[in-house]
Amino acid sequence: MRRWMGFPDPVDEVSARLVAGGVAAASLAYLATGSAWVLAALAYGFAARVLSGPRLSPLGRLVTRVVRPRVPVAPRYVPGPPKRFAQAMGVALRELPGPVLAYCRTGTRSATLWSLSEARSRPITDILAMTKAAGYDMNGVARRIANGGKTPTDTGDAKFDVVIVGAGA
Repeated sequence: MRRWMGFPDPVDEVSARLVAGGVAAASLAYLATGSAWVLAALAYGFAARVLSGPRLSPLGRLVTRVVRPRVPVAPRYVPGPPKRFAQAMGVALRELPGPVLAYCRTGTRSATLWSLSEARSRPITDILAMTKAAGYDMNGVARRIANGGKTPTDTGDAKFDVVIVGAGA
């Protein structure tokens, strides 16, 4: 069971982008047809990828076993758990009827996740004002919020040999 339900670590970012392209194509197919079958396949695939990475996802398996070996781009490995966490939090914040309780000791990570999840649906001024009213300064991620939750450049603002994330008390 663990073999099927464990999330891969590391994850090949190239494969993840190829899967995202397949999801985008399927989403366009749903928008064009309104087919409940396409929507069901999208929902199942997303849940399967959150639970197990590509192992239980038909699209994930197609990409990792058929498409990716034919793409002449070097693998780019990134940590898997942050991708899984981001996918799950994105679903929770976007799809659950709410309210959603996100917890961290200081609240900053929860405020950041909320800010990024709202980036496509609220003006940045509203997001910054709401988080400020709650006691959190999101100016450090304002560029990312303004860019719809995505890093606004191909390269980060800084480069480190070691980064420790979530090492709270």
